[in-house]
Amino acid sequence: MSNSLPYKIDYEISTEAQELSKQLGVSWLLDQETPFDPFYRLRAVIQDNVEIQPHETVPVSTGIYLQNVNPYIQAEILSFSSLTYEKNLIVLDSPAIYNWSHRNQIVVLLHNVSNKVEYIFPSQIIACLRFTTIPLVFFNRVYQVEEAPYSFDCQGWIQKLKQKKKEDRPSEEYSREDIEKYLNDR
Repeated sequence: MSNSLPYKIDYEISTEAQELSKQLGVSWLLDQETPFDPFYRLRAVIQDNVEIQPHETVPVSTGIYLQNVNPYIQAEILSFSSLTYEKNLIVLDSPAIYNWSHRNQIVVLLHNVSNKVEYIFPSQIIACLRFTTIPLVFFNRVYQVEEAPYSFDCQGWIQKLKQKKKEDRPSEEYSREDIEKYLNDR
């Protein structure tokens, strides 16, 4: 499966978002700044400004209902960089993942990571929506994974510890004491 194939995903714009669109003259179509952007912009469907207290999380509706019928495509909701930099507001569970069976409205959990009150206003861009493919993965359980062909000195001691303890016990789990003993033996 290739990431470059076009996929058809239907979406609905909520009645509330359509009304805000008429009132404010803002489009709720899923759009991109340029055709090459890897994401689409999601807007806040709110009637009045929303106050977000320091370290508070607020659910914000987007007015978008997705209908993805392809089980190998998932929607991901990400923090919008401008909102993060300007107001310290992030998507709390970024990336929030919506699989192919999701049919409800996309709701973004905005979290204020600053120590001051922040505001979002009606129709403000609050998050990014992107689509990714899900590859078929088959796992093969092995007794022990092979050592990497190269190391930045962060895995070497683990591999040596595994080799040293291989005769002692079949477990691949190591306690803090095992690691301390190995480091002291070096």
